Amino acid sequence: MSAVKPLTKIRTSLLWLVLFCPGAAWIGWQDYAARYERFAQDTSIAQRMLSQKTVQHEAVLATLGALSHPPVAERLLPSLQPAMPQLLGLGHLRDGVWAGSRTPPSNLAAAVEHARQAGRPVTLPLDASRYWLVAPSSWSLLLDARQLIAAADFPASLAMLTLDVGAGPLTLLARQAAARPAGWHIDLRKPLGAASQPFPLHSWRTLTPADWPWAAWLAWAAASGLLPPGVAHELNQPLTAILAQVRAAERLLDDEEERPAVRQALLASAGQARRAADIIRRMRELVTPSSPSSPAAVDPDTLAASLLFLRQDELARRGIRLTWRNTSPGARPLGDRVALEQILHNLVQNAADALADAPGARHIVLSGGVEGTEYQFSVSDNGPGIPDEVLPRLFEPFYTTRAHGMGLGLALCETLAGAMDGRISARNLDPLGACVALRLPLAGADA
Repeated sequence: MSAVKPLTKIRTSLLWLVLFCPGAAWIGWQDYAARYERFAQDTSIAQRMLSQKTVQHEAVLATLGALSHPPVAERLLPSLQPAMPQLLGLGHLRDGVWAGSRTPPSNLAAAVEHARQAGRPVTLPLDASRYWLVAPSSWSLLLDARQLIAAADFPASLAMLTLDVGAGPLTLLARQAAARPAGWHIDLRKPLGAASQPFPLHSWRTLTPADWPWAAWLAWAAASGLLPPGVAHELNQPLTAILAQVRAAERLLDDEEERPAVRQALLASAGQARRAADIIRRMRELVTPSSPSSPAAVDPDTLAASLLFLRQDELARRGIRLTWRNTSPGARPLGDRVALEQILHNLVQNAADALADAPGARHIVLSGGVEGTEYQFSVSDNGPGIPDEVLPRLFEPFYTTRAHGMGLGLALCETLAGAMDGRISARNLDPLGACVALRLPLAGADA
């Protein structure tokens, strides 16, 4: 009986290739998947950032349309522009006469009628970047999409971003050459979240050879080079045993009395085959990726996670701790996600501004939970609180106590909350701090 010969150098090299190639492919795919996931996540962040700006436009128009005695457009524009650099002009039709800071578009009257029939603002593009947003109330904003978000504020993994406001793609970000280089291309398209401005956002980048996982490949090449001798030794033992058992069974087949021995030899061969299969299975597990986890449903925890992802590190650098507390896990409010993100973002920003000069440890607590038949979000801080004379006018449009404020932040929040059949309120905490609460209908509650 001869034993199975050890693998030659050629066979060892072939075995190394069998190990290295699937492993290298898996490493490359895992790296690509991780980069794509980050790219998709950051594209979603960019989409939400832009959506929040466009939703703000709708809220400004809703606030202006609700005013019984609106201010003069020429005086209103300078107070809005510090917080809305994308705003180039505004105005409205009064008894068929235009009152605004800019010359109106030629088809304004038709656009107003269209907006009234649609029940929402409509857009009139002037060029690739500028467009008018016309509301059913006839209030209109002239906006420049180039000023929505500064290029430096977009996430680092993004390379190319364009936005189409109706007159062709506008480049918002260009961190790679316009002509795509060789490499792995990743590409996503998403519309913005505002009903009146669902502009298509296009994000793409190329993973060039400089982005490829060379270090991981080199490490795997070294590691897999050490495996063939060990694998050969492990496989050589069960294969040798299988060959010996099969040959013994072959010799015994002619002897009727030796059939039990034949059966035992075949059973032993099957056991050794299973052992060899286990060795191969362990090798395959080294190069087989695990299944991706299923995405989570949209709920208050998801909203809070998005907000914390965007703001937590930034606030930490300013010495402010932002935390989330869910007192009713599983409960969900009825509302619009983009609008909710805008409201919570504004409330957290207001709380952070209130803590700017506060001494000692500073923190903001975002919480959510069921209150009766409603769901309540609240944003609390441990700052100095809201002065008594300011509290009654807190949600009044264009009222502000800040040097560079425009007095629309909380007014916009109130407008957005009302559009979702919600309400917003503010109070001071004892002994220090303030709390702003947003109440919304609770999903599943009786009407």
